[in-house]
Amino acid sequence: MTRELESHECTGKCNWHPTDEVVDAGRVFACEGCGSEWTPDLGWTPRNADGEVSLEVAAAKASLQARTAVDTQMQVREGNGGGGIGSW
Repeated sequence: MTRELESHECTGKCNWHPTDEVVDAGRVFACEGCGSEWTPDLGWTPRNADGEVSLEVAAAKASLQARTAVDTQMQVREGNGGGGIGSW
């Protein structure tokens, strides 16, 4: 499912938590303070009002980075299948 994520002015009461919704294969997180939304594929990382990144947000970012690394390795391996140096 594709849709625009909510984006609102910060109220300084940030508390990011995962929702049950998935958009473009990414779990949607919502800020309890302002109602803004975030998915791990965005180029920024939400922080709670205390300045900390929640464990759930950190885990979602790490999971995306791991999947991206595996996808990159698979593309490299598929490109080296011609029997040259570095092929399997």
